[in-house]
Amino acid sequence: MRTALVTIEGTSPLIQSKRHFVEKPPGVTDEEHDLNTVREKVHYNKDGMCVLSQQALTKCIQESSAHLALKVKGNQPYKRHFRAGIAIDHSPSIGVHRDDVEVVRILCNPQGNDKGGKQIVRNFPQISKWSATFKIHVLDDVIGNTILEKHLDAAGKFIGMGSFRPQNGGCNGRFKVTKITWENNSSM
Repeated sequence: MRTALVTIEGTSPLIQSKRHFVEKPPGVTDEEHDLNTVREKVHYNKDGMCVLSQQALTKCIQESSAHLALKVKGNQPYKRHFRAGIAIDHSPSIGVHRDDVEVVRILCNPQGNDKGGKQIVRNFPQISKWSATFKIHVLDDVIGNTILEKHLDAAGKFIGMGSFRPQNGGCNGRFKVTKITWENNSSM
């Protein structure tokens, strides 16, 4: 197993929309409740620092394998190797406290789809400047250092993180890799 210590930096704002279960108090409108609970839509740790979801970050990197046309041998894609062959062991902080996020108002479909229909104004937490450092454990030897680095680059350019990301036709959540340091024979 190899481990890469990776640092990424956002090249576009990050918008998160984590589902929350804060009940709406009596007498409060839907719009007021949406604004009052906007910071609950951020992924955050026990200290209130905003984080990139471990699951979403892993999926972002895995999805980049579908975007790249790289093949292992013959016509076999890297997708299955990335699905089971990498592990990220925590949700990394992005250096912003949840109380300090900006709030943006966006006209969107209430069900979250882009097929048209009724539009309402929703409030979302936005982080304009963000970065994160995390470890990727490479469990599958088929995934070489250069291959992982190409997938990380594609993940930042074409997949992205959060809501309104490039993978879904948006422009938010893009990032660039600013540093990769490889460690050999580490344990999870």
